[in-house]
Amino acid sequence: MASKRFVMYSFLLFCLLWMIVLLADVIFIMHGKSICPTNACKVAETYVIGGKNIFQIAGIIFLTSLFILFFIYIKKNLTIFENLLYLCILSALSFDGVLIGYLYKMHTFCILCIAFALSLILIVTLFSFYVNKKNFILLGLAIWISSFIALNLLKFDVTTIKPPNLSSSVMLDVKAKNRPVYRADLFVSLHCIHCFDVLYNLSKQKTFDNIEWRIHFLGGTKEDIIRISNILKDPNLKKDPFGTIIKFILAKKIKEVEPLEGVKRKLDESRKYFVYQGFGGIPLLMVRTDWYKITVLGDKNIGRFLLEKGIVDKWYLIRTK
Repeated sequence: MASKRFVMYSFLLFCLLWMIVLLADVIFIMHGKSICPTNACKVAETYVIGGKNIFQIAGIIFLTSLFILFFIYIKKNLTIFENLLYLCILSALSFDGVLIGYLYKMHTFCILCIAFALSLILIVTLFSFYVNKKNFILLGLAIWISSFIALNLLKFDVTTIKPPNLSSSVMLDVKAKNRPVYRADLFVSLHCIHCFDVLYNLSKQKTFDNIEWRIHFLGGTKEDIIRISNILKDPNLKKDPFGTIIKFILAKKIKEVEPLEGVKRKLDESRKYFVYQGFGGIPLLMVRTDWYKITVLGDKNIGRFLLEKGIVDKWYLIRTK
């Protein structure tokens, strides 16, 4: 009896603790910060309906429902509430398996999401011990793993839709000093540390003699649109394009300006092209010459490629939050 009471209180306390954590994260995000030390959430939220806070809000709704249903169940001991708890927990495991699978497919890592996934497994274990049905743990794990695998086995069918036009998502053109030998398309996010590495190193290059750059941003939140609008309106953009981008990435506060027409549309086109091509992460560099075309993923690989081709003189690995 004592052990069952311990499981009961642990279950309720655990749900309450995560409700507080997620609510705190919502408040942090509203002030431009986050409990999660990684930038994966900011990158991932640009690809989902609802954008900022959607995962946290969904988690709070789930945990509140779970808390209330379990509390009623231990008081009334009715089968209907037990069945609703089964449904609620299994649905959450299925959803979380897809979410973690999505982050894995995008080659990004979120500590908060991983911690919540592990916590879900603990919730399943506690509930299984309380209702004395240990096999429910295996069922829950099977659903989570199946959802994870199913998401990563899916291949987007690109034959049924019109391919997006790469030129329609170009946010910024950086012309070469001479006739360009290389034509580069760079996909970056304002929230990605590895993208910052690439942009920072490019900002340190005084001139680009033989390469033409086209910058594509991945994003979609209101803050992204305003920051990009500020970048495009900055008077130093033409003289120092990459330095201007860095300036607004690092800026804690930005001027509220009227969003430029076309910024949101280009962000949408950039995302569509990225998904259509099946790209798995950022920063991503596509380089074309008269003889070949190459795609390079990741800041270290991009730096190595640019150094080998003599496009940049030096390459530093910088980290910033």
